[in-house]
Amino acid sequence: MKNKFLKIILPMLLLIVATFVIGPGCDSPTLTSPPASTIVEKAIVVDAATGDPFPEITDKDCVGNYITNGYFNTTVQSPDIQVDEDIIAATGWRRVWKKNPPFNVIGADLFSSGTSAMGTPPTPASGNYASMWVTNNSTDPIQYREAMFNRLHHFIKPEPVPVTYVLGFKTAKLNNTSQQVEISIYGVNYDDISPAILPLQPTTIVTPTNINLFGAANTVLLGTVMIPVGANNTWVNQNIAFTPNSKEYPVAGFNYILITRSDNEGKGMAYCAFDDFCLHKK
Repeated sequence: MKNKFLKIILPMLLLIVATFVIGPGCDSPTLTSPPASTIVEKAIVVDAATGDPFPEITDKDCVGNYITNGYFNTTVQSPDIQVDEDIIAATGWRRVWKKNPPFNVIGADLFSSGTSAMGTPPTPASGNYASMWVTNNSTDPIQYREAMFNRLHHFIKPEPVPVTYVLGFKTAKLNNTSQQVEISIYGVNYDDISPAILPLQPTTIVTPTNINLFGAANTVLLGTVMIPVGANNTWVNQNIAFTPNSKEYPVAGFNYILITRSDNEGKGMAYCAFDDFCLHKK
């Protein structure tokens, strides 16, 4: 399990000239691999009638939500049993990449209302939520590169008559930082039935780039959002809009949403909360 305390102090330590430098490849026992997750993801079984892998899951506050379990209400176990790397306990939220020692990061974290890995839980309370580190600094250690990966209810494809989609969600910074961070949202065409082959965990914060994790032909940048200075512990509404077209989007469309750090440099680092993902046609 990643040491949350070190994750809080490490960005500050990196700014201080010290005798020892903590970073990727360090032999310090505090940065060893977390234990393997015991959570078993719910299998992908596409409903023959609807083409939906999770037809039983709906979000009452977002009718027709393409995001599966966008409010994190359906879980295979309590969000509080495992503190770290447990986003896959929320049905529909998947592993982003294979474990790639030494750090073995598989995704983001999941918490119930009123709990948090650090700082003050976001307000107002809104039930279960996800959280992860977001850094736009290329020199930060690899364990700060985290992501969320959601299996949509249905493919989103370019249509003869262009259709605009709107994705709304909430964000909050939990570690009381004054730094702003930028997040990117991608559409990914990923064959999760057979063979289901995930990419290896990235080797650095910037390698490979986000667009190349699943291959440029299978990935499209849908938009970016900024979590601004001062947005600490309080939910801020975010949204992006996109219109699929045949030139930029995967030929067969996309069936996953990837949420992660932006590849744009020059911003900061923050531990961020996310909730209420609602994706629908405009």
